[in-house]
Amino acid sequence: MQNNLIKIIKDLYQFDRSIFSEGYNQALEYINKKLPLKILEVESGINLGTYIVREQWIIKDAWVKYKDRKIINCKNNPLHLAFNSISFKGKLDKKDFIKYLFTDSEMPDGIPQVSVNDTWGFCLTKNQYDKLKDGKYEVFINTDFQQGNIKIGEHFIKGEIEKEIVFFANLDGRQANDNLSGVAMLIDFAKKLKCKHSLRFIFCPKEIGSLAWAINNNLRDIDFAVSVNAIGNDNCLMMQRSFAKSTLVDMAFHMALSNNAVKQNEQYRKAEFLGSLRGDEAVFNDPQINIPTILLTRYPYNEYNTDKDTPEIIKEKRILETEDVIQEIIDILENNWIPQRTIKGQLDKQRFGANSLEPELARRIDYLWYRVDGRMSVLELALAHELDFYEVDKLMMKLKEADFIKEKEDDINLLPL
Repeated sequence: MQNNLIKIIKDLYQFDRSIFSEGYNQALEYINKKLPLKILEVESGINLGTYIVREQWIIKDAWVKYKDRKIINCKNNPLHLAFNSISFKGKLDKKDFIKYLFTDSEMPDGIPQVSVNDTWGFCLTKNQYDKLKDGKYEVFINTDFQQGNIKIGEHFIKGEIEKEIVFFANLDGRQANDNLSGVAMLIDFAKKLKCKHSLRFIFCPKEIGSLAWAINNNLRDIDFAVSVNAIGNDNCLMMQRSFAKSTLVDMAFHMALSNNAVKQNEQYRKAEFLGSLRGDEAVFNDPQINIPTILLTRYPYNEYNTDKDTPEIIKEKRILETEDVIQEIIDILENNWIPQRTIKGQLDKQRFGANSLEPELARRIDYLWYRVDGRMSVLELALAHELDFYEVDKLMMKLKEADFIKEKEDDINLLPL
């Protein structure tokens, strides 16, 4: 239901979803009312691999005055204060004050989102920065760091088979498209997705949350994972490949996205692993975990990481389009199989509806037939010969019914050998 997606995004956007915050907890509870969640909590100070879960950062007050007038007030917009800023009180000349300021030159009327460590900073628009005058600036920051808990929400759907697909969407942050578009999609998709696999939908803080979930769970039944981030803006879809690159999961994403690009009459984009955004796919592609994980995104967009990333920039049809692509990816992987010839000789293309007046296409089908030797799956055969998965599957099924090929019983390995 289209209106439902935007309503979810607007409802969640009202919460300040900073990691550890009460707003984040309220957002998780909102999701829990739509999808029952199992909650995992991880305390500050816990080691997660090379990471240590940091303390909860609390803003009590923060502002800047010029000539006794507040020109920056974090109560009006919490994005003004750089995330993780320490407390500070003092007066600074302009030349010293601007060392602690952050702007976005590509979005001059937007407030950027910035994180700092062991220091403080303010974020403001480029237009506001350019109007700063010489003189003294009074700075007041009152923040605190306390023990807290990371909370991770998990919704599980039992499928026909034990093997699982895991979906991740980052819930923390203060923007809408990044990543309430992904959160809303998973809430909606969990009620619509049709497949044989068991499914897990994870809502968590970016990267540290998925790492905590991975360390605290048995991962042996997971076939692959999907991370969705910033999928509601009006840009064509992009897949960020897995670290292993040549997995069947990568191939299925490529096939489905290529098909979608034709339907949408637009470009299909592909990035190398960690070549665009960085998120939960960084955790699961770690060779020590070795679960092929693909990021789907519509990044970049002008409003990214600024206060201009609001529900108003989100196109519902783009989120629904992403759902359709993922459904096709799963359909391809669940219907993939390994054909093996049982006879010798060429393929009678006309008999099996594979004849073509186009010489190049006819040649590719001949090559395809020669390689039906039990070593390549239908998906691999289709991609190797620049053919559609469904057309190749249809041809293979006709030949199987005629007893000219058989299905090889070997389990298909999603990872490259």
